[in-house]
Amino acid sequence: MDEYTTFFLVSLCLQEYASSWWQQWQLDVRIGRTSKVEYWSDLKACMRRNFFPPSYDRKRKLREEMKNLVRMRRKFVGEEKEYARREKEFKEKNASSCQKEKREREENERKDKEEKEKREKVMIEKESTKTIFLKLNQISITFYLL
Repeated sequence: MDEYTTFFLVSLCLQEYASSWWQQWQLDVRIGRTSKVEYWSDLKACMRRNFFPPSYDRKRKLREEMKNLVRMRRKFVGEEKEYARREKEFKEKNASSCQKEKREREENERKDKEEKEKREKVMIEKESTKTIFLKLNQISITFYLL
């Protein structure tokens, strides 16, 4: 339904004081004291000015501001939860990469230690082989001299 039709239907449904107010308004329009009202939004504004106390408008604005604040708070809380979730994911990811680095470092240290032990073992074997070879050589020289 368009605004003009709504305006027309509402103006027909006015009763008691509202009806007499509306008739007086139309009379004032014909005389030229007030401006013509043709749409529902205009009629609604006129009725608010005439039938509601000035404090109602302030209270309505305060209610709207309160709703906006509540809406903004909900949005902020939602964003805060999203931030906390992302921060947790980042920490988990970072922690897992730190654990991975730690495991890799431990693995490298273990490999280095194994290689060092192998080198030491090889050195010991070389030394023992040398020692054995020298002893054999001494024995053979001793037998030769005998």
